[in-house]
Amino acid sequence: MNQGALVLDLRAKEAFDAGHIGDARHVPAADLAAQVDSLKKWRDKTVITYDASGNGGAIAARTLIKLGFTKVFNLEGGLNAWLKDNLPLTKSGSGGKASSK
Repeated sequence: MNQGALVLDLRAKEAFDAGHIGDARHVPAADLAAQVDSLKKWRDKTVITYDASGNGGAIAARTLIKLGFTKVFNLEGGLNAWLKDNLPLTKSGSGGKASSK
């Protein structure tokens, strides 16, 4: 992530707004295939997917690989593992701007 990876949060908007990983981009899992065109510049760059538990992130990672993305990784254990390791979250405030926790 520190090397400029695209981080995709696949959870519901309410969950994303309540707290997400730094510069994560919100792409609901159900919308992933429909938004692939907007992600095509990342096709040969590192993409990291996550949801709450890691299961949905793994499915999304496989979907992106099938769609031609070459460097896709799933955050093992999802956001639950991130929180368990006491790593920071960012919350979306009113107006869609993010602020650090």
